[in-house]
Amino acid sequence: MLVLSNETLADLRARARAAAPAECCGLLIGREARGRIEVTGLRPVSNDAPDRYRIPPATFIAAERAARAVGDWVCGSYHSHPEDAAVPSRTDRELAWPGFIYVIVAGRAGPGDNDIRAWRLTDERHFSEVGIEAAWP
Repeated sequence: MLVLSNETLADLRARARAAAPAECCGLLIGREARGRIEVTGLRPVSNDAPDRYRIPPATFIAAERAARAVGDWVCGSYHSHPEDAAVPSRTDRELAWPGFIYVIVAGRAGPGDNDIRAWRLTDERHFSEVGIEAAWP
């Protein structure tokens, strides 16, 4: 289970809208608590790729060091699909790391669809959906 505050969920939606038609992206900072991953912050990253998202290794390393200094870690990443649903693309699967959390914000969610979904790549290279719990604040 991935726990995101309502404020963080709203922030993700706003970042996706602001970046469109490009993809927004960033890192999820979190900690494990009671068997769940609680996202404690977002680290937005400027996306320099025109057709996908890319987070430079140096940015990841800096975020990991900063997170670990306060007892957290980089537990995943987020990005938007401005013209699609919140499901992993073929490119997402090819570039994903097993065990890492991937939050996708949909640009086109239909009625009844979730506009934000979380995924984890299995060792067999298949995505498994991770439940999201919204929490206050």
